Order: sequence, then structure tokens, then C-alpha cells
Amino acid sequence: MRLTLLAQTTALSILAIGGVAQAQPAVQIQFGPSTPRMEFGTHVNVMELFGDASRTNGGRFAERHADWMVSEFAFDRTAWKYEARTSRVLVASMRFQSPTTRIGRRPFISLGVARAGGMSFAWSPVLSSGVQHENPGGIAVFRAEVQLLVRGRSGIAGFERGRFLLGVAVGVP
Repeated sequence: MRLTLLAQTTALSILAIGGVAQAQPAVQIQFGPSTPRMEFGTHVNVMELFGDASRTNGGRFAERHADWMVSEFAFDRTAWKYEARTSRVLVASMRFQSPTTRIGRRPFISLGVARAGGMSFAWSPVLSSGVQHENPGGIAVFRAEVQLLVRGRSGIAGFERGRFLLGVAVGVP
């Protein structure tokens, strides 16, 4: 009798747990008040300040699709010191980032494509890695990023392949 009572209690417990698990709604990704939906920012290319470019500045727009995935569009303009030319680069990329911050830092990698004018290439794959420092609400962002333009030239004729970008952004809910 005790064995039958124990078997019935165990069976009811398993059925109850299964019923509770089925009654809960599916998990959905939602954007909380601490996760801005869009970012608008500006940046400068620090690496070229010490190379043969006189100044590089640009802007960036990002739209968050999930806490870990963001699409980005950036436009840069560079005036070269020793050559009478100006170059422009439009970059479209997908940023994959840590869904949570650790002490306000959020590491990321980006993969994309660049369309250029006035440079040694017309288009190039873009690989980048960096970190964003965010305030607790994610509204103010400081960003450091190393970018590799795969088809850019490097060497004595100039350096278009790598860039070190520093920027600031504002998050919009």
C-alpha cells in the first residue's frame, strides 16, 4: 500500500510539473527601458591622424534587432595631407555583441561591406572588433573599434587597410 501511494504521489507530481511548464508562455525577446532601439553617433579615425591623412570624421546610425544583433551604417570622409584628394567610405555591417554589459562594457564584432570613392578600392569586405562603454540606461555610449578594410592598400604608398576609430553615440528608445 505504501509503495502504491508513493507511486501515485510521484505520478501526480510529474503531471503537475508538466502542466505548469506547458501553461507558461513562450519566451520572447523584448526591449526593456535600458536598451535603446537606435543609436546615432559620430567618430574620428585616430590611426590616420598619425599617418598620411589629415583628418577623418564620420557619422553612424545603428538599429538594434535583438540585444545581441545590431545593423549599422556609417559614412566617413577623409582629406589626405600629401595628396590632393578626398575619399569617402560608406560601410554597412551587422554587429554581433554581448547581450549584457560587464561594468558598462559591451564587446562586439562586426562583419560588413564598404563602398569607397577616392581610395584604391571600390568596395571591400569589412571586419571589425571593439568595445562600447555604456551608461546604465545605454543612452550615452563611448566606442573604440579596430576596423580592417580587406581590399585597402598598405605600405609606403599609403595606408587604407586598418583604422582605429573612437566615437560617441546617443541611444534613442
